[in-house]
Amino acid sequence: MRLADADGVDDAGVSYGYLGGDVGALTAFARTQLSDEPGVLDAEALAEARTGIVPVPGSEQQYGLGWRDTRLSELDEPIVFHGGATPGHAAMVVLLPERDRAVVLLQNTYDLLRDDQIQAVAFGLAHLVAGGDRPRGPGPSVADLAVVWGSTAFALVMVVGVVLAGLAVRARRGGVAATVVWGAAGAAAVAAAVWLLVGLGPRSALLWLPDAAVAVLVAGVCGALVLVLRVSAAVRGRAD
Repeated sequence: MRLADADGVDDAGVSYGYLGGDVGALTAFARTQLSDEPGVLDAEALAEARTGIVPVPGSEQQYGLGWRDTRLSELDEPIVFHGGATPGHAAMVVLLPERDRAVVLLQNTYDLLRDDQIQAVAFGLAHLVAGGDRPRGPGPSVADLAVVWGSTAFALVMVVGVVLAGLAVRARRGGVAATVVWGAAGAAAVAAAVWLLVGLGPRSALLWLPDAAVAVLVAGVCGALVLVLRVSAAVRGRAD
């Protein structure tokens, strides 16, 4: 079991998330959806709410009233599902109406880059419930690996850049080529950090993309230092 990879409350999410409950409560909700005589509304009304009527862009799914209506790939099994997430936590309910079964899953991990992988756990369980064998998952998220490890590597490069720029200042030698190359790298790091802070905001970035956000912000701070130190080294070199 993983520990939650983020903590805190996304203020914008109060309108759609943070309804307290556990697996038992979510299971009772799923059982109500499949009951012939539910205690809330009636079976026909609930079934109508689960019937997709609006196409979901970019997929073969249809959207009903809070439910996505689609079929399990590979098995062509009709399912309806709905999932949601808050920082560090995810929930999913998958109904298999023809089998009178449901999959209820709570996970204490979430980030935007691994959304497909996290949802695939519930779909894989539904695949097994439907009689399938060895459900095929999406595999590692290429975007997750590229963004997290790429930003981490970039942050390390900029840390090295700060050390080298500090040595250049002490030696009073600021070569043109080194100044241009490191200056461009520093400017790129600062631009990436500004984009993150302006586009998502520091709070949202750290809540929803914790690993990448920290790396990008570290790279941005180091990039700013590299720019200042390299310009200082170049000025001192010319003065001498």
